[in-house]
Amino acid sequence: MKKQKITAKAMSLFLAFLLAAGLTACQSENTENQNAGTENQQEDEKDSILDEATLTCDDISIRDPYVLAEDGIYYLYGTDGDTAFSGEMDSFHVYASEDLENWAGPYTIYENDGSFWADSQYWAPEVYEKDGEYYFYGSMGGSSRENKGIVLFKSDDPLGPFEPVTEDTITPEDVDAIDATLYEEDGTTYMVYSHGTEGIYAVELNDAWDAYAGEPFKLFDVGGCGWATEAFGGMVLNDGPCFYETDSGKLICLFSTMSDNGYKMGYAVSSDGTLNGEWTCSTEQIQTDTDGGHCMLFEDFDGNQVVAYHAPNENSHPVFQYISEDESGNIIFTDR
Repeated sequence: MKKQKITAKAMSLFLAFLLAAGLTACQSENTENQNAGTENQQEDEKDSILDEATLTCDDISIRDPYVLAEDGIYYLYGTDGDTAFSGEMDSFHVYASEDLENWAGPYTIYENDGSFWADSQYWAPEVYEKDGEYYFYGSMGGSSRENKGIVLFKSDDPLGPFEPVTEDTITPEDVDAIDATLYEEDGTTYMVYSHGTEGIYAVELNDAWDAYAGEPFKLFDVGGCGWATEAFGGMVLNDGPCFYETDSGKLICLFSTMSDNGYKMGYAVSSDGTLNGEWTCSTEQIQTDTDGGHCMLFEDFDGNQVVAYHAPNENSHPVFQYISEDESGNIIFTDR
């Protein structure tokens, strides 16, 4: 067999290939090492933060608490209780805990440098993880517009910093909208929110979760519970929707509103277990030790369904209880 002669040009190309392959492997290894280093740094930062967990729930003044439970840490977001109704606001914050009792923080996750239109009512933040990113929905108002609206922020870390996804709100400017929560049904994500005095509404979101993919539709008006009273100049509050599936498979939506005995929580039941069912408000209030509301639900690291809400209403702190139902199907909260 005749031997093939290797030319200088072929040898040069071969050596160039080996060099490129080596560089690619080194670059890949360096990237992996950098990623691992970043992850380790983030873990060290979170461990350091938890070492600062010296606050109790009574030390934290927030309204509208929202908890993201992830990787052994509870992240607590909420409305600043000291400035909620006092005028200008410019930031959102988070607390961190391993046990829902001892907390570190607050840590600023967004601060308006003066360039964003929203300068008031930084309310009711909710944070969701999707594909390694964190989607933060906040209710916001501004001196430049008449109505409040829902703004979407994003970050690659639950501790932020978060940045607005768009310059405007997800909700139309002519709609007074607050208290957004996400609900998934048959693979479709909906945003459910308070439509001012009109009621609790829902709308399908697009795949990016940053815009409507359908027309909003009304679920119910909390006035149907029979015990809601007017507040703030004659309006009935449709506050803080969130969802819970009962042991019997019923879909309920919890809400908050004012009553003769303070700020209270109630619930409505869907006729067919879907958002599009006919909703009927229960005439029963959810009983708590004091007036409080705007609840949300999450699963703790022991697999328990926990409800978080703020109470008492005038000097609010986060409260955590278990949620269940009694023999009559009424929703009850019990101490942890």
